[in-house]
Amino acid sequence: MRNYGICLLLFFVLAAACFSVGYAVTRTESVRESAVPATEYETETVDERPVAKVNADAQADTKKEEHYCLVAESGYLMVYSRKRNALYLDTHIPLTDFPDTEKERLLDGIWFPSMTEVFQYLESYTS
Repeated sequence: MRNYGICLLLFFVLAAACFSVGYAVTRTESVRESAVPATEYETETVDERPVAKVNADAQADTKKEEHYCLVAESGYLMVYSRKRNALYLDTHIPLTDFPDTEKERLLDGIWFPSMTEVFQYLESYTS
């Protein structure tokens, strides 16, 4: 029992030493820099109207971004974004999972206004 007491005491002494060293190290590292005298900070004012116009343009861009084309390439379905004209999503869904009438439409490409509708379409044929 005496050995457990000595080990416990040694543990607390080492823990206190580690906390003390950690405190000393962090205290010396957090030296505050003093302000440079005669420093002036520049401020500028902005008219509110251009900000509102930029927000309207941003909303118009988001509507353009919401056009996606689901098309079959190399036997698998791919989703392309109209804005980027690049591959947006590779679904890894084979074209063979769809009926013949849908295969023809998918080979031509089907446009959707949002990704939610793309997923709903895919879910209706793959589940």
